[in-house]
Amino acid sequence: MPKRNDIEHIEQAAFIQWCRMQTTADRYPGIEMAFAIPNGGKRGIAVAVKMKAEGTLRGVPDLFIPVPICNYHGAFIEMKAPGGSTSKEQNEFIAFLQDKCYFVRVCYGFVQAMKAVDDYYCDPGVTKLFESERE
Repeated sequence: MPKRNDIEHIEQAAFIQWCRMQTTADRYPGIEMAFAIPNGGKRGIAVAVKMKAEGTLRGVPDLFIPVPICNYHGAFIEMKAPGGSTSKEQNEFIAFLQDKCYFVRVCYGFVQAMKAVDDYYCDPGVTKLFESERE
């Protein structure tokens, strides 16, 4: 069975691939510009020291969609493998972002991340694609 970090990687990579495939779709304009924020993961001490000096912060979500929509400045997605949980630092950073009018979701896999995008793009007139994934 794959490790939790491997599952999270596979799910996040699938989500980014899906975002890149939306370039001609009118439903999610700008979604192809979504990008990863490389804060987490196991690294050697030298790389960790360099990344900290370059400005990485604990708790920052994994992904950002730099498209302002409705009352939000952009959207952050924190990807988790099934059974995963957010850290204290992640919870604090998520609360900070929400207070500053960013859309933030913790998603347990690719399908929930697509559902979060669907919710973010303020599309109440269209049947939600992933109704069964509601929390």
